[in-house]
Amino acid sequence: MKGTLAGGSFSDKVKDFGEALTLLAKSDQAKVEFLLISLPPFYNNLVENLWTKEGYSYGDISRQVHCMSLQGKKGARKGGG
Repeated sequence: MKGTLAGGSFSDKVKDFGEALTLLAKSDQAKVEFLLISLPPFYNNLVENLWTKEGYSYGDISRQVHCMSLQGKKGARKGGG
């Protein structure tokens, strides 16, 4: 999304949409929400846990997801062998 919005020029067909996305991309809270709703069902417990807490930044959430992703991969290797 960042790369798409970096140009800043949008055709008339998508101008309103592009401008709205540009505003959302500046909002840390919007980025958090988009990240959480885009995660697969495997992360449901993490998502529910994070939605109950306040003060998390996009960086905090992305680190949590990355750590959980690494744990899942380690578990898959141990269980799959």
